[in-house]
Amino acid sequence: MIKYLGVIPAKGYSHRLPRKNLQSILGKPLIYWSIKAGMESKKIDKLVVSTEDSTIKEIVGLYGVEVIDRPKKLASNRASLNSVLKHAVETIPAENVVVLRPTSPIRINNIIDYAINYYEANKGTSLMTGFMNKEYEWFTHPGQNSQYVKGWFQGDGCVDIQNRESVMSDSWGKNPVKMIVPEMYNYEVDTKLQLVMIGKLMEYLEKEKC
Repeated sequence: MIKYLGVIPAKGYSHRLPRKNLQSILGKPLIYWSIKAGMESKKIDKLVVSTEDSTIKEIVGLYGVEVIDRPKKLASNRASLNSVLKHAVETIPAENVVVLRPTSPIRINNIIDYAINYYEANKGTSLMTGFMNKEYEWFTHPGQNSQYVKGWFQGDGCVDIQNRESVMSDSWGKNPVKMIVPEMYNYEVDTKLQLVMIGKLMEYLEKEKC
């Protein structure tokens, strides 16, 4: 049984942005950036893409990454991510799953391995990267400046980790770990506008060698 299985969940259908995982960003399909980051990780023992889509399978094959054939029932809008992860660890037994969602293309400066090290150091049963969201419904915090609002933790989809037990039990386990990361990792692609904006941010990060 391998220690860390990297899973990129990439179904073919998307409601808000059609064929989202194949949309072009900096001249590459969106899914490419998660494949690139996963392959650069020194902690992930095996990287796979879970998909039911024939075109995605062909593109993934070009990058030399193994595909897990996802049953079509796990590619519907009603299918949970955890059901996809269960299928993955049943197909390729692993102690831990590192989820790299294609919608989060910015993973630089070894963020994946940093997250895994943080997960191990805190003896986590699961981990999620994210930020403190200080947005509340209007009028619920009258007159209070945002810098003094405590906020709440919001996962950003950059790196998720779960041990096998938490995956199989549909839970985050006994010790879920929250990992606050810099803002540049928080952006996700779900709409055409976000695709354009994140592409510009990635251009800037590349130019500045961040």
